[in-house]
Amino acid sequence: MTMPATLHDIWGASGAGRVAAIGPGVPQHYMGRKVAIYRSISMIHSGQTIGLWSEQAQIHHLSCLILPDHVDTRDYSGSLVNIVTAYAFLRQMVEEGHRGIVATAGSSATGRALAALAQRDGVPGRSRRR
Repeated sequence: MTMPATLHDIWGASGAGRVAAIGPGVPQHYMGRKVAIYRSISMIHSGQTIGLWSEQAQIHHLSCLILPDHVDTRDYSGSLVNIVTAYAFLRQMVEEGHRGIVATAGSSATGRALAALAQRDGVPGRSRRR
């Protein structure tokens, strides 16, 4: 394994943590708050952000969801990517004319998000637990 040539070569698109500093134009209420983070894949090689598989990351504030103070950030570190994945599955299903989705990890966070979104959208189906 080789180390990244620069901080901008660190990968990772989702995470959570506490805001340690803010830049120009960022609302003050972000400072010191716990956040869940999801950044677009298109931003991975941006010179303005570094990956989230690191101790510290610089990210646009609109990619951050402020969390309540009483929650543990570890519980939310992948929460947004799970929802985005489930949403993408449903959109692809509709666009390609499919009538359903089989989720092999149905009790995972992504599977639960998928079930909730499918139910909300009126996608017929059933769940089966082992």
